[in-house]
Amino acid sequence: MVKDSEQPESKLDILLRKLNDCHFHVREYGTAASSTVIEGIETHFSLGREVTLGTPDIVISGLDVSTARGMLSNLSGVKILEGSHGLEGATLRFIEIPDAQTLQLELLIEFYREAGARPDGSHIRVPRTVQLVWPDHAGIFPDEPGYGYTRSPQHMLGNEKAFRGERT
Repeated sequence: MVKDSEQPESKLDILLRKLNDCHFHVREYGTAASSTVIEGIETHFSLGREVTLGTPDIVISGLDVSTARGMLSNLSGVKILEGSHGLEGATLRFIEIPDAQTLQLELLIEFYREAGARPDGSHIRVPRTVQLVWPDHAGIFPDEPGYGYTRSPQHMLGNEKAFRGERT
């Protein structure tokens, strides 16, 4: 709440505060999470996976913050590898997100600008990201014809390249 004598936080101040929180969480827990709105759809994402695991960060679109953050937490020890669709025992896919769409995640970009390098020492300009997607009740994914689950719209940021997850 802003008092009459105080100025509201600027967009830069908010970004810097969130950035400090993210750096703390990555140092303490190996990953952090944040949220934004892209084209009117709530979008949640991890930060720090590139510097701690050397694996892409995860984006989830269309779920409420509590559900999405719970999923990101459950996936915190999963390494994302190129290959087949989904996780063992689950009907989920990780779809690679091109750099241009990743750039919409301003906090993620700023985090890596400060965080620096992957575990192998290579510099991170635009972090690798994958979007976690799930099918409708008929088993059809949102990037396939006939997808019909509209209660939680999934804003598709990724392209066709699928990844699989592997617990570390």
